[in-house]
Amino acid sequence: MPNYPIDVHYACAQLGLDAGASLEDIHKVLAHAAAYRFSTKSRLTQVQRLVDFFEAREQFGTADHAFADIRKAYHKKAMHLHPDHTKADPMAEEQLKALNAGFELIEAVYLEAKDYFQKDEDVRRENEDNARMTREKEAPPEAKTESKAKTAEAMDDEAGSSYTRSSLKYMAASVPRFLRQTRLGYLPLTCIIGTKLIKGEKGQNLVFDIVMLPAQQFQRMRTYVGLQHIATPELRMGPSFQPSYVLADAKVITVPADLPDPVAFAREHFMVEFGLINPVRK
Repeated sequence: MPNYPIDVHYACAQLGLDAGASLEDIHKVLAHAAAYRFSTKSRLTQVQRLVDFFEAREQFGTADHAFADIRKAYHKKAMHLHPDHTKADPMAEEQLKALNAGFELIEAVYLEAKDYFQKDEDVRRENEDNARMTREKEAPPEAKTESKAKTAEAMDDEAGSSYTRSSLKYMAASVPRFLRQTRLGYLPLTCIIGTKLIKGEKGQNLVFDIVMLPAQQFQRMRTYVGLQHIATPELRMGPSFQPSYVLADAKVITVPADLPDPVAFAREHFMVEFGLINPVRK
């Protein structure tokens, strides 16, 4: 049984989960909170922050890695992306900024965890009971029924088979760059297959990145950009540009399983779909 460090225990407890919960279950808490009609902005902000913490922590190690090991892994990656080693590569500079921001969040949650476990045990238990009740209240009825009927092992098996079934399905959409940078910093730059400029009503250039991801990761991204608490600049281009942003031009393709490079096939397909390249005439 893994011995999880205090920051993982703390973050899981605040989400109403057991330590070592899967990233999929952690994202479900966010999705359910976002869909729950009575969720407040402060609740969504709290859950989003903890999900960002787990996303950032995953870059440097597994859930059972101690904070000291996470810090060492961060320093190693940061040194590799330092301008002295990358010759001022703009892409490396952006990756380093995201890396720094991720570790700052990890460190902040770790310090909160140290303070939290100095509190009285009864206070912690009450806090964790409330967090668990809140999570269960936000879950849709079908999720509550499934959680009672399935063991943890069965859920893991189902998640694995689901990933296998959807691994050849890819989705893509145009995402405003400011949203990608502020809410989707965990995404690798390799998922961006192109960029478009669109003129706003005031004549300004609005930059959109075309993002392609496996279907499951895309749905996670869709949840993040759609959260209502996101502060957005004023973009008056139609009903899709509201504080709760909708990926209105999302496209999907299921790639044949026998292709040697399904990612390249999907990328070329979407580049044609979004007008980044002309289709090949046969």
